[in-house]
Amino acid sequence: MRKEAGLTLAQAVDGLPFDESTLQRVETGWKSFRQGSHLRALLERYGIEDEEEIDRLVTLQREGASREWWTGVSTSLLSGMPRFLGVESAAREVRIFHPTAVPGLLQTEAYARTLHQLHKPIDEITTEFMEESVRLRMRRQEALTRDEEPLKLWAVLYEPALRYPIGAPHVMREQYTHLAELATRDNITLQVLPQPKAPTWRSTT
Repeated sequence: MRKEAGLTLAQAVDGLPFDESTLQRVETGWKSFRQGSHLRALLERYGIEDEEEIDRLVTLQREGASREWWTGVSTSLLSGMPRFLGVESAAREVRIFHPTAVPGLLQTEAYARTLHQLHKPIDEITTEFMEESVRLRMRRQEALTRDEEPLKLWAVLYEPALRYPIGAPHVMREQYTHLAELATRDNITLQVLPQPKAPTWRSTT
Protein backbone atom coordinates (compact mmCIF):
# COMPACT_ATOMS: atom_id res chain seq x y z
CA MET A 1 0.00 0.00 0.00
CA ARG A 2 2.89 2.34 0.76
CA LYS A 3 4.42 1.72 -2.64
CA GLU A 4 1.07 2.14 -4.35
CA ALA A 5 0.78 5.49 -2.59
CA GLY A 6 4.22 6.40 -3.93
CA LEU A 7 5.71 7.04 -0.50
CA THR A 8 9.12 6.30 0.95
CA LEU A 9 9.44 5.03 4.52
CA ALA A 10 10.43 8.50 5.68
CA GLN A 11 7.45 10.11 3.94
CA ALA A 12 5.05 7.51 5.29
CA VAL A 13 5.95 8.10 8.95
CA ASP A 14 6.38 11.87 8.76
CA GLY A 15 4.32 13.35 11.59
CA LEU A 16 3.06 9.98 12.82
CA PRO A 17 3.79 8.53 16.31
CA PHE A 18 6.29 5.91 15.12
CA ASP A 19 9.55 5.90 13.17
CA GLU A 20 10.92 4.38 9.97
CA SER A 21 12.44 1.45 11.84
CA THR A 22 9.06 0.51 13.31
CA LEU A 23 7.30 0.70 9.96
CA GLN A 24 10.01 -1.35 8.26
CA ARG A 25 9.64 -4.08 10.89
CA VAL A 26 5.86 -4.05 10.48
CA GLU A 27 6.24 -4.43 6.73
CA THR A 28 8.67 -7.34 7.10
CA GLY A 29 6.53 -9.07 9.73
CA TRP A 30 8.90 -8.67 12.67
CA LYS A 31 6.40 -6.72 14.75
CA SER A 32 2.90 -5.28 14.72
CA PHE A 33 1.65 -1.85 15.66
CA ARG A 34 1.23 -1.37 19.39
CA GLN A 35 -1.99 0.54 18.85
CA GLY A 36 -4.78 0.13 16.34
CA SER A 37 -4.88 3.92 16.04
CA HIS A 38 -1.38 3.82 14.57
CA LEU A 39 -2.53 1.48 11.82
CA ARG A 40 -5.57 3.64 11.11
CA ALA A 41 -3.39 6.75 10.84
CA LEU A 42 -1.09 4.98 8.40
CA LEU A 43 -3.99 3.77 6.26
CA GLU A 44 -5.28 7.33 6.12
CA ARG A 45 -1.81 8.46 4.99
CA TYR A 46 -2.00 5.84 2.22
CA GLY A 47 -5.35 7.19 1.10
CA ILE A 48 -7.37 4.13 2.13
CA GLU A 49 -10.96 5.33 2.66
CA ASP A 50 -12.98 2.12 2.45
CA GLU A 51 -14.24 1.65 6.04
CA GLU A 52 -14.83 -2.07 5.53
CA GLU A 53 -11.25 -2.54 4.34
CA ILE A 54 -9.93 -0.47 7.24
CA ASP A 55 -11.96 -2.48 9.78
CA ARG A 56 -10.78 -5.73 8.15
CA LEU A 57 -7.13 -4.75 8.47
CA VAL A 58 -7.48 -3.50 12.04
CA THR A 59 -9.24 -6.75 12.99
CA LEU A 60 -6.50 -8.72 11.27
CA GLN A 61 -3.87 -6.78 13.21
CA ARG A 62 -5.69 -7.40 16.50
CA GLU A 63 -6.16 -11.12 15.86
CA GLY A 64 -2.58 -11.51 14.66
CA ALA A 65 -1.30 -10.04 17.91
CA SER A 66 -3.09 -12.74 19.89
CA ARG A 67 -1.74 -15.71 17.91
CA GLU A 68 1.41 -17.67 18.49
CA TRP A 69 3.42 -15.06 16.64
CA TRP A 70 6.76 -16.69 17.46
CA THR A 71 5.92 -19.84 15.48
CA GLY A 72 8.27 -19.96 12.52
CA VAL A 73 10.23 -16.91 13.65
CA SER A 74 13.28 -19.02 14.32
CA THR A 75 14.33 -22.63 14.62
CA SER A 76 17.22 -21.61 16.85
CA LEU A 77 15.27 -20.61 19.96
CA LEU A 78 16.84 -21.83 23.16
CA SER A 79 15.40 -25.00 24.63
CA GLY A 80 12.20 -24.27 26.52
CA MET A 81 11.78 -20.80 25.00
CA PRO A 82 8.72 -21.65 22.83
CA ARG A 83 6.91 -22.97 25.89
CA PHE A 84 7.91 -19.89 27.89
CA LEU A 85 6.61 -17.61 25.12
CA GLY A 86 3.36 -19.56 25.04
CA VAL A 87 2.84 -19.14 28.77
CA GLU A 88 3.78 -15.46 28.68
CA SER A 89 1.50 -14.65 25.73
CA ALA A 90 -1.45 -16.32 27.44
CA ALA A 91 -0.86 -14.57 30.76
CA ARG A 92 -3.03 -11.71 31.94
CA GLU A 93 -0.58 -10.63 34.62
CA VAL A 94 3.16 -11.11 35.06
CA ARG A 95 5.24 -10.49 38.17
CA ILE A 96 9.00 -10.29 37.81
CA PHE A 97 12.17 -9.60 39.79
CA HIS A 98 15.78 -9.61 38.65
CA PRO A 99 18.68 -8.85 41.00
CA THR A 100 21.32 -7.79 38.47
CA ALA A 101 19.63 -6.35 35.36
CA VAL A 102 16.50 -4.62 34.11
CA PRO A 103 14.04 -7.43 33.17
CA GLY A 104 13.61 -8.16 29.47
CA LEU A 105 10.02 -6.87 29.28
CA LEU A 106 11.27 -3.46 30.40
CA GLN A 107 14.49 -3.15 28.39
CA THR A 108 15.08 -0.67 25.60
CA GLU A 109 16.46 -2.05 22.34
CA ALA A 110 19.87 -0.48 22.99
CA TYR A 111 20.05 -1.89 26.52
CA ALA A 112 19.03 -5.37 25.34
CA ARG A 113 21.57 -5.33 22.50
CA THR A 114 24.38 -4.18 24.80
CA LEU A 115 23.49 -6.89 27.31
CA HIS A 116 23.66 -9.53 24.58
CA GLN A 117 26.99 -8.14 23.38
CA LEU A 118 28.42 -8.48 26.87
CA HIS A 119 27.39 -12.13 27.00
CA LYS A 120 28.35 -12.91 23.41
CA PRO A 121 31.98 -14.03 24.12
CA ILE A 122 30.77 -16.25 26.97
CA ASP A 123 27.71 -17.78 25.30
CA GLU A 124 29.50 -18.00 21.91
CA ILE A 125 26.44 -16.79 20.04
CA THR A 126 26.47 -15.41 16.51
CA THR A 127 25.62 -11.82 15.67
CA GLU A 128 22.58 -13.05 13.74
CA PHE A 129 21.30 -14.97 16.77
CA MET A 130 21.92 -11.94 18.98
CA GLU A 131 19.97 -9.59 16.72
CA GLU A 132 17.11 -12.06 16.44
CA SER A 133 17.01 -12.39 20.22
CA VAL A 134 16.80 -8.61 20.57
CA ARG A 135 13.96 -8.43 18.04
CA LEU A 136 12.14 -11.21 19.86
CA ARG A 137 12.47 -9.33 23.15
CA MET A 138 11.08 -6.15 21.62
CA ARG A 139 8.17 -8.11 20.14
CA ARG A 140 7.30 -9.57 23.54
CA GLN A 141 7.00 -6.07 24.99
CA GLU A 142 4.11 -5.16 22.69
CA ALA A 143 1.75 -7.00 25.05
CA LEU A 144 2.28 -4.16 27.54
CA THR A 145 1.05 -1.41 25.21
CA ARG A 146 -1.62 -3.09 23.10
CA ASP A 147 -5.01 -1.37 22.94
CA GLU A 148 -7.17 -4.21 24.26
CA GLU A 149 -6.45 -5.88 27.59
CA PRO A 150 -2.78 -4.97 27.84
CA LEU A 151 -0.65 -7.29 29.95
CA LYS A 152 -0.54 -6.30 33.61
CA LEU A 153 3.00 -6.16 34.89
CA TRP A 154 4.28 -5.89 38.44
CA ALA A 155 8.06 -5.58 38.44
CA VAL A 156 10.37 -5.20 41.41
CA LEU A 157 13.70 -3.69 40.38
CA TYR A 158 16.68 -4.17 42.68
CA GLU A 159 18.59 -0.92 43.15
CA PRO A 160 22.01 -2.36 42.13
CA ALA A 161 20.48 -3.50 38.82
CA LEU A 162 19.56 0.12 38.09
CA ARG A 163 22.96 1.43 39.15
CA TYR A 164 25.07 -1.09 37.24
CA PRO A 165 26.05 0.58 33.93
CA ILE A 166 25.17 -1.41 30.82
CA GLY A 167 26.88 0.25 27.88
CA ALA A 168 27.47 3.96 27.38
CA PRO A 169 25.80 6.68 29.49
CA HIS A 170 23.23 7.42 26.76
CA VAL A 171 22.09 3.77 26.85
CA MET A 172 21.37 3.99 30.58
CA ARG A 173 19.79 7.42 30.22
CA GLU A 174 17.42 6.08 27.58
CA GLN A 175 16.65 3.06 29.77
CA TYR A 176 15.81 5.23 32.79
CA THR A 177 13.53 7.41 30.64
CA HIS A 178 11.81 4.31 29.28
CA LEU A 179 11.16 2.97 32.79
CA ALA A 180 9.74 6.32 33.88
CA GLU A 181 7.37 6.36 30.90
CA LEU A 182 6.23 2.78 31.48
CA ALA A 183 5.57 3.53 35.14
CA THR A 184 2.86 6.04 34.11
CA ARG A 185 0.75 3.28 32.52
CA ASP A 186 -2.19 1.95 34.53
CA ASN A 187 -1.30 -1.67 33.76
CA ILE A 188 2.32 -1.41 34.93
CA THR A 189 3.57 -1.23 38.51
CA LEU A 190 7.27 -0.64 39.09
CA GLN A 191 8.86 -0.78 42.51
CA VAL A 192 12.49 -0.39 43.51
CA LEU A 193 13.96 -2.55 46.26
CA PRO A 194 16.67 -0.47 47.99
CA GLN A 195 20.10 -1.95 48.48
CA PRO A 196 20.77 -2.57 52.19
CA LYS A 197 23.37 -0.28 53.66
CA ALA A 198 26.60 -1.95 54.73
CA PRO A 199 26.89 -2.28 58.51
CA THR A 200 29.16 0.12 60.30
CA TRP A 201 31.70 -1.68 62.47
CA ARG A 202 33.00 -0.07 65.61
CA SER A 203 36.04 -1.17 67.49
CA THR A 204 35.45 -2.33 71.05
CA THR A 205 39.11 -1.91 72.04
